[in-house]
Amino acid sequence: MIVEREQFFSENDLKSTNYFPSYIVVRRPLNAVSEEDGEWQGFIRDLKNTIRTTAVKSKADIIQNQNLKNQELDKVWDEKINILNKKHEESSKQIDGQVKGLDSKVDRLDNKVLKIQDDMEFIKNSLTKILQNSKQQTSKF
Repeated sequence: MIVEREQFFSENDLKSTNYFPSYIVVRRPLNAVSEEDGEWQGFIRDLKNTIRTTAVKSKADIIQNQNLKNQELDKVWDEKINILNKKHEESSKQIDGQVKGLDSKVDRLDNKVLKIQDDMEFIKNSLTKILQNSKQQTSKF
């Protein structure tokens, strides 16, 4: 039972004087009479109670330590998430700026295309008039 319990100890627990004091408790009967069986049963009951209490305390300590570790991990993850959110916001702002720049370029291109369309319409109309005038002059001759 001791070996199984010690497998759950951390490196610091194995060095702790709380778990491994510098003394050992030894019990022996005061007289070697027929009451010996009753005393040993009491000793075993004491050992069982001590083991139960120690196990409960250890379990509570382990749970508390695990909760603290989980809280620390949660803080670390929260910090990482905040950093990623900030990077995302910065990237979004950069992309928005680039999109606005492209929008203004597209607007300028639209204006140029409209101007070219107007020029083409003028040239078409001019050519039509020239051809009509030319047709009228050739028909006179």
